[in-house]
Amino acid sequence: MFLWIVCDVVYWMILRNQLTLAGCWNSSFDPDSGEDDWNYVLNRLAEHAVVPGRFITHRFSLEGLAAGAELMRDKREAYIKVMAEF
Repeated sequence: MFLWIVCDVVYWMILRNQLTLAGCWNSSFDPDSGEDDWNYVLNRLAEHAVVPGRFITHRFSLEGLAAGAELMRDKREAYIKVMAEF
């Protein structure tokens, strides 16, 4: 019941104050095939290809952000988090 009240209050705060929420979901999940971003990361961790204590594995400037997106799309290197630095 508490969660419903919180959700209802947040909904009306957003609606009545005309707030805009923006976000993105940048990973795929397909539990049936195992061919998704979540399993990709789990496999890299199991192979010790990525050190868990260093979750940000790549940093790109705004100008180099396309290269970061291509790295994730093509999976050329082991990665967990690719960050843009401004």
